[in-house]
Amino acid sequence: MEYSQFIAQFSVLNEEELAYEALWKQGKLPPFPSFIALSGSGLADITLGDRLFFPTDDGRDCHVEKHTRFLPSYIHDHQFLEMEFVMKGSCVQEVYGRKFLLEKGDAIIIAPHQYHAISVDDEKSIVMNVLAKSTILDTLLPPFSEGTSPLCEFFASLLGRKPLCPCVVIHHAEETFPLIARLYQEGGRSNLFSLSLLAQILSLLLLVPQGDVQFIDQGEVKDNRITAILHYIRENPDRTTLSTLAEAFGLTPAYLSALIRQSTGSTFSALLLRRKMEIALSLLASGTATCGEIAQKIGYGSAQHFCRTFHKWYGMTPMAYRHSQGR
Repeated sequence: MEYSQFIAQFSVLNEEELAYEALWKQGKLPPFPSFIALSGSGLADITLGDRLFFPTDDGRDCHVEKHTRFLPSYIHDHQFLEMEFVMKGSCVQEVYGRKFLLEKGDAIIIAPHQYHAISVDDEKSIVMNVLAKSTILDTLLPPFSEGTSPLCEFFASLLGRKPLCPCVVIHHAEETFPLIARLYQEGGRSNLFSLSLLAQILSLLLLVPQGDVQFIDQGEVKDNRITAILHYIRENPDRTTLSTLAEAFGLTPAYLSALIRQSTGSTFSALLLRRKMEIALSLLASGTATCGEIAQKIGYGSAQHFCRTFHKWYGMTPMAYRHSQGR
């Protein structure tokens, strides 16, 4: 398939994208995406693990897919190395609360375990995601870390498990696009073939002039405790308040509130509510717990309070959502 044909096949929104677009135009938040709800613990912990894209019996170390247009933007982190390539149009990348517009020809490499979100809210844009399994990085990256260029230094820092920055933006990366198209079309032939194409993509990125390589740091976020704080919220939403969280980390509530907003772009209350709704959605889709049991599990005093909140958040009742999942 020619590259032009590869791009043309994505020119029309698929069924899933049309559904997301309709909700997006109505200003409604759709049900929590199942691919995230299936990650991690089964309680919709938004840390995307290797097994989500690399099943143990699959044998693959590289995965490529088109990012779903109009998919809601959810702040998350992941175990694997993620690369995104804007092949047409644009997208918005959010990193620790800071938003960046990426346009056609841009690429971004996101280190493992960094909080970010991506939104593609344009029916004509095409953004390809290329993922490299965390366990392959020690084998994949050494040849690309032996140099003094910024990108080489970034890859070297990934090998040392201490990234120089959360991510790197690379402008004018168009030469990699035909290889990405080939990886998408033929990557299933063998794992070795996929890794060979991925190595070629990284080699071409190293040839991009240094002036087109931009390190994206955490901005004004200087407190490294934020990762542990967000993890605590994810794991303990039923008993977390701003005061108890501040006490657990030896901070004042005012400082903690400012740190969370600065790091994520959201308030503590918004993060906590979203986390509770994520867990509720996962429990409704995967089990038989009653609304009262779910309310208790996520820290609501009554089933009525939980049901009202769920309906306001998702635009449907808990039971309506469960029925929509065939439960």
